[in-house]
Amino acid sequence: MAEPGQFPFVVRLYSKLKESAVTYCTATIVTSDKLLTAGHCCNTKAVRFVVSGDPDQTDFVASNDKNKYVVYFVKKIILHPNFERTETKLVHDLCLMILEKPLTLKDGRHKTIEISYEKLKRKTNCTALGWGKH
Repeated sequence: MAEPGQFPFVVRLYSKLKESAVTYCTATIVTSDKLLTAGHCCNTKAVRFVVSGDPDQTDFVASNDKNKYVVYFVKKIILHPNFERTETKLVHDLCLMILEKPLTLKDGRHKTIEISYEKLKRKTNCTALGWGKH
């Protein structure tokens, strides 16, 4: 389990269907207004948003005081043009989301990911992050 703030380049995606909001995927902050996530997180018509306010966001859905959070709605979804989902596989499972307004990065709570272009050696340990089921 990660500590709050340990991975400031990762945000929790929410989906709103009717009146309830549910966590459904994880995204990486590429720039202040662009997020990268899995393509299977983008192929529905649900309203999508990310939340800032509580570092681990565990109480956003249950909270009666939504004023302590900042909600950032997704305005555009760009699904990989060759995305394919079957019962047994996901191909080109990538999606870029563009936010209506940029995330606040200056407070240190959120940061863009630092991308390394070094080639990984075989058997390199990696960390997988997410709130999802996969």
